Amino acid sequence: MSHTPVPWRVGDAGRTVFGPPQGIPPLVVADVRDRRDSHLIAASPDGFALIDTLNAILTQFPDGRHVNWPSIKADCEAYLRKAKGE
Repeated sequence: MSHTPVPWRVGDAGRTVFGPPQGIPPLVVADVRDRRDSHLIAASPDGFALIDTLNAILTQFPDGRHVNWPSIKADCEAYLRKAKGE
């Protein structure tokens, strides 16, 4: 999956997410109404790495021999389904 090059960063006003500072004007990734959304959007490329990590955990520990593993596994699987749009 490809996306706008990273790093993504939140502008000084907190309502704009910019891509890497390679151009003038800088690449605008998103304009948001709520500052909390801008940080979530700026962190979204890292979400792809998290998805890979969760997939690795589910593959490495499928037998549930860890403390609270059923709950952890269910949470990971739910996140993966949501992240994949399922």
